[in-house]
Amino acid sequence: MEQQIQTQKYFGSEAERWDAQAKKLEYNTIMDRNNTVLDSLRRHGGVTNFLDVGCGTGQLTIQIADLGIAAVGIDFASEMIDICHKIELPLTQPRTSTAPQSLISNLRLTHLI
Repeated sequence: MEQQIQTQKYFGSEAERWDAQAKKLEYNTIMDRNNTVLDSLRRHGGVTNFLDVGCGTGQLTIQIADLGIAAVGIDFASEMIDICHKIELPLTQPRTSTAPQSLISNLRLTHLI
């Protein structure tokens, strides 16, 4: 349990830096991971649901949802999800619980422990 708490604190404290790194135009591992997953989805086709465990600030989850796939992103660092909530996307459904989440078209981001 102590290791989980330490890991959660780390990712919580790194959320802003993580988001900035994910948006860089130069090569980075986050973008490479996202592109690999997107390429795989396009090659295999037929995907209707996608679960992004450890979604961070949600860039991949949003990209998957943009393809028309029902995408769910979960992360145990609420700071990561908070950053994703700041992204200006049209809300098509209201919040359905007190848990930090947003339903954006076919996209759902949730903080889970």
